[in-house]
Amino acid sequence: MNNPIYILGDFNYDLKNISKKGKQYTDILGSFLLDQLITTPTRVTETTATILDHIWISEPETVISSGVLPGVSDHHMTYVRIQPKLKKNSQPQKHFQQEHSEIFVKKHSKKRLKKLAG
Repeated sequence: MNNPIYILGDFNYDLKNISKKGKQYTDILGSFLLDQLITTPTRVTETTATILDHIWISEPETVISSGVLPGVSDHHMTYVRIQPKLKKNSQPQKHFQQEHSEIFVKKHSKKRLKKLAG
């Protein structure tokens, strides 16, 4: 697959107790090889606990973490943290340590001062 697919939101299909329509919904998304990440209730009342808020993803191997956080409404918040894949032709980024960045700044500052002094 060239581009990852993410489908998320409040779908009002309870994945804790799947109805006939809910089964159709999960079968359709499953036919696109999407995985559902949320497994804990996203809406909790005094009498019910349901999984209504979903995150469907085409590349589950890129998931660092996902889950449910307490919300400010009757629904909890869902989240997913992704590690993007590097494109085959892309160069890895260089990460400089603090000492390297200080050397770089000093080196280029000296060059700039010499250039200004003429």
